[in-house]
Amino acid sequence: MEIDLFAVGVLIPAIPLLMVNFGNRYASMSALIRKLHAHVVEERASGKPMSEETLEREILEIARLRRRLTLNRFTQFAIGAAFLLDIVAISLIVVGYSSVGAGVFVAALILIALSMISYLVEIAVSANALDLHLQDLET
Repeated sequence: MEIDLFAVGVLIPAIPLLMVNFGNRYASMSALIRKLHAHVVEERASGKPMSEETLEREILEIARLRRRLTLNRFTQFAIGAAFLLDIVAISLIVVGYSSVGAGVFVAALILIALSMISYLVEIAVSANALDLHLQDLET
């Protein structure tokens, strides 16, 4: 399979934009985790026992944040690896190894697809966590 330099190079501007988006989601999640940590530490220091319902809700939120963090970590790793593979593919095409470059490019596309799947799953987990908060407001 032959592929030209333009086809491989078209991903160069797109991948960093995805990396920025995934990094921003990570930063938001980090702030949320730190806020939750401070709240739990403050509750424990106050000496007042948490209600069973509050404790259960926070344990569920921590579990969802842990899952989101794992998904985000994979998403960022996959998109970073895809970027490196795209650069390798471009380099291989430039030096005349077009068929090998095409294979590396396909691997980069697979990693991009995996990162998008992981991103979509993370969005679903995030939406479920927000639903949990909305349920609290309704009761």
